[in-house]
Amino acid sequence: MNIIKLDTTNCVQETIRLIKSKTECYVYGIADKPCVFPGEAAINEDACRDNGVQILRLPSRGGAIVVNGGDIEFAQLKSGESFWGREILVLLKKYLISKGINAEIQDNDLMVDGLYKVASHASALIDGFCYTTVHVSINADIPLIKLICTKPMKKIPKGLSEFGITAEEMLGVLGITPEE
Repeated sequence: MNIIKLDTTNCVQETIRLIKSKTECYVYGIADKPCVFPGEAAINEDACRDNGVQILRLPSRGGAIVVNGGDIEFAQLKSGESFWGREILVLLKKYLISKGINAEIQDNDLMVDGLYKVASHASALIDGFCYTTVHVSINADIPLIKLICTKPMKKIPKGLSEFGITAEEMLGVLGITPEE
């Protein structure tokens, strides 16, 4: 499948176009500024506007994902069901463990030290076409997340940069070269 690089200016319209046309592919992007994918969650839209955080509405289930600059969004679009999101978390978990980081999967989240959420996945099946997305946190901004998310935080987000891991390194683990 093709790998398509997107950014905050085109990710919503291009992803929706790809879903509607049932184009099987992977899409990814590294955020250049904070944005939020609200999913099915209520968010504080005033806080988004006041802090210059773009709201990007894509068809996914689950809670809001507040993306900070440097974070990675990666998605698979394909016909039928997909367990790809879980497979990616398993791949990332193995990589983190190889780096001496205590990682485990809890539901749809990749956790470090049992406390910190560093990645998560969600899927939506739309007319037999599956959109599965994975968020990899490189630079979590806890104060911003608390401003935007109205649901109390149960798992504490943490960026992998706090463990010395870069976005480029994670792209390599995901099998993406920056020029794609």
